[in-house]
Amino acid sequence: MTNPLQYRTPGQQPSLFYMPDLPARRHHAARAISPGRRARSRRARPRCARSTWPPSAAGAQHAPYVDANTRSPIWRELRGNADWSSLHLYKVAEETPFAKLFPKTLQALEAADVVRVDGRPVELFFSRLKPGTHIPPHFGIANNRLTLHLPLIVPGDCAIRVGSEMHSWREGELFAFDDSFEHEAWNRSSEDRVVLIFESHHRTSAPGRAPGDRVRHRGARTLAEGTARSGLT
Repeated sequence: MTNPLQYRTPGQQPSLFYMPDLPARRHHAARAISPGRRARSRRARPRCARSTWPPSAAGAQHAPYVDANTRSPIWRELRGNADWSSLHLYKVAEETPFAKLFPKTLQALEAADVVRVDGRPVELFFSRLKPGTHIPPHFGIANNRLTLHLPLIVPGDCAIRVGSEMHSWREGELFAFDDSFEHEAWNRSSEDRVVLIFESHHRTSAPGRAPGDRVRHRGARTLAEGTARSGLT
């Protein structure tokens, strides 16, 4: 069956929601999205995670990011596999039992442009990539929001490719990208890579609207529910 969508930009194929008039850029400046000067400047804060991660003593447990029932063949190596795992504080705009274990993380993001539904982040989680793990090339579900990575633990030889552009994470430096472009990531080191991930609005989507208005709430909820239904594409 032919896909009726006509994508305007090579390498960009959101699977669920497409706004063709939005400027298509792989990477975006994170300054306008970041949670504030204090969170950005204290580079020693994320580095201290090396001595405290994982927080299993507090009852927090990672789970495989790719559900074991995911059907798409590109995820066959990572289905139900904890080599790529997540610890969700919010998922599908619902708070998890782990959120209360990270009050400073939530406080740091209060002033950030985070996609929310009824004041709750649509998605907020720690992503762990174990040594030797490769996340295969794939597309996100929508082009009207950005994915933000706050690197906490980044050993050498870890990187992400978005379209034709490569990026190596740096601890404490936000990285914003449009995940509707094909992207992949890998950890070729001998240590875990850990980043905090959340979503922000596209810089030019819904001009003149506040991030928390009803239109964006409905759109964010629809996309969150669509993600939950479809799993990874």
